[in-house]
Amino acid sequence: MDTRSILVVVAAMLCVALATVAVTVLLVTRPWDSGHGSITNGTCLCVSNGGGVNITKTVCGGSAVARVDTGDCVVYQSETATCPTDGALWYLVERRKQVGWIPGEVLVEVGSYQCRKASFPQREFRGLWVATVANIDWPSSNSSLPATQQQEMTSYLDIMQELNMNAIIFQVRPAGDAFYASTLEPWSRYLTGRQGREPFPLWDPLDFIILQAHARGIEVHAWLNPYRANMEPNWDGLAPNHMANRLPQFAYPYGNYLWMDPGSTEVADHLERVLEDLAIRYDLDGIHFDDYFYPYPVDGVDFPDNVTWADYEARGGKLSRADWRRDNVNKMVYRANNLTRVHGIKFSVSPFGLYRPGASGGMPEPITGFDPYDGLYADAKAWLQRGWLDYLVPQLYWAVESTGQNYNILLSWWLQADTAGRHIVPGNAVYKLDRWPVTELVEQIATSRRLDAAGNVLFSAKYFRDNVKNVRQIFQESVYPNKTLAPEAPWVGLPRPPPPSMVQVDRHGLIRWDRARTVRFWVIYEAANEAWRLRQVLDASVTSQRVRPGSYAIRAVNKASQESNAAYVTFSPVN
Repeated sequence: MDTRSILVVVAAMLCVALATVAVTVLLVTRPWDSGHGSITNGTCLCVSNGGGVNITKTVCGGSAVARVDTGDCVVYQSETATCPTDGALWYLVERRKQVGWIPGEVLVEVGSYQCRKASFPQREFRGLWVATVANIDWPSSNSSLPATQQQEMTSYLDIMQELNMNAIIFQVRPAGDAFYASTLEPWSRYLTGRQGREPFPLWDPLDFIILQAHARGIEVHAWLNPYRANMEPNWDGLAPNHMANRLPQFAYPYGNYLWMDPGSTEVADHLERVLEDLAIRYDLDGIHFDDYFYPYPVDGVDFPDNVTWADYEARGGKLSRADWRRDNVNKMVYRANNLTRVHGIKFSVSPFGLYRPGASGGMPEPITGFDPYDGLYADAKAWLQRGWLDYLVPQLYWAVESTGQNYNILLSWWLQADTAGRHIVPGNAVYKLDRWPVTELVEQIATSRRLDAAGNVLFSAKYFRDNVKNVRQIFQESVYPNKTLAPEAPWVGLPRPPPPSMVQVDRHGLIRWDRARTVRFWVIYEAANEAWRLRQVLDASVTSQRVRPGSYAIRAVNKASQESNAAYVTFSPVN
């Protein structure tokens, strides 16, 4: 069922009458974090369905709840009003016994009643995690031919382009292995079926993804797990040049995994070499770590880092063991930040979404749950506040209405903790579509926008590939209907690019401009309804684009998503 059909069904359930008639409206609005406005029996809500049809929605059969995002609590008394018929986007979605407005900020006044016009950010990080470990997302088989794997990846990127997503976070190093050609680490068994076996015919997946994604206006962020060595607690199947074979004294079976010791200088140096190699040889937009630092704890079993702990104490170390472990991770995050800064690319981490619930400096009640500060020795708040991250992606994999892990409270806390002014981009659990309605995700993204988060990252990609619960169509129509660029990150330290030069348009509507250095994308805006709308995001190698009659602005964009001044051109064909 597509989004328009969903709206029609909802309308029928809410006693809808179709017409351009005047209706009596009683609307109580409150900020989302302060409660919900009550809509009493027999009152009405107006909503245009995006096709210019005027709809009167009557709430009947008792009370319902309207979530309307207008800021401060305002009460609009009963008035006579009609809904707009301008064909703008208006969305109403039934969710359990609630009515939720999805999403928007612009208010259009109709008499004394305010209808909410859906608007969508012009700058928003719209990321998609593509997991390779255990072939979660890609490739679907580690025995398929490269041509099949390439087709599968191209399909993912086509879906991302269709849904106006702008960043792929691709897992290049799930467990000390590589989804790219490396002299430091072996080819992944999740790519070729055996660790260390190169693809045949030989190809480089990361290089392929960079080329194809940039051609679609999509950033590429290389996702690494820093310390996981094997998905089993042994050395079975590891290639001779795997880090656990090169540094076996710092590789420990723990729980269900083989894990490298974050307290080892040799392990940290090896990881830094891997990062440096990626940053130098590949045209990346960013480096990304997930939530695994020290492994998730096994009940009653401490991580067996006795050797490196004893060495630290022998050298006069004064920290407690827990603080020492946190310091080991802190140092690695700091090194990764410095390295990416040197190479002018972004660095991000996606930690477990909670932080010290109930503890001083942590999340307040009613938030409860696992604490990665003590469990994984990951102090994400410190990394954020020290400016070591360009964006933080807390994994907020809980529902909006959850009590112990409330999405709104968690995201608000992370945003308030962002004293360095970096980007907070919550991660969302698309994989829970097995038991969630799509409207849960839609509402989470609406909440992110309302709270001024910088975007969202979605896990995992296969749910979009399989179009679970029609998620693709709903996202295309209701969540990401417009193109966007990722938010600017001026602290990366890149110079703002110069504007396009030698811009001209011929009598057939072909705009041309010169190539330039320091450009990641070219963007083309079209003048429409007294505003500029982003129409195209083009790879830096592109130097021409055919357009229809109209006025256009062309800008250069660098790796920090900073735009140049515009070059303007108008195409008016001569008959």
